[in-house]
Amino acid sequence: MPKIDHKPAGGSKKLYLAGVNFCSQRFPNVEDVLQRFRAPDSAGGVVTIPYKRTMIPLLDGSDELAQKLGACNNVYLTEDGKLRSANTDWICIKGCLLSGLNQNEIRHVATGRPALIIEAKGASRAASCVCTAWRA
Repeated sequence: MPKIDHKPAGGSKKLYLAGVNFCSQRFPNVEDVLQRFRAPDSAGGVVTIPYKRTMIPLLDGSDELAQKLGACNNVYLTEDGKLRSANTDWICIKGCLLSGLNQNEIRHVATGRPALIIEAKGASRAASCVCTAWRA
């Protein structure tokens, strides 16, 4: 069993204070992560670097966006025991870009205006996907 890190991970303190049952664990390799996700008491979990990209081909399936971006940040166990991944980074990015805007302002933002994305990892791919979807 991997060492359990009892310090709440970033953002997890609120979950801890609210009494949500969770734990933060560190794993030395992706095989150990997969073994933990497949455990009978697991529903899945959140995936961070360095496993966001390496995990996808090892799973039973992924949502369309995780496939398109080549990165996942959530892994869940389906009712039939399959491990699937999803990428939900785009939801947060879109929410941040649109927070506080009314419908007219959203249309203005989404009409071919340039966006600057500063990063070259998984979240930047999700940001690019959000901006590309607006152009469609």
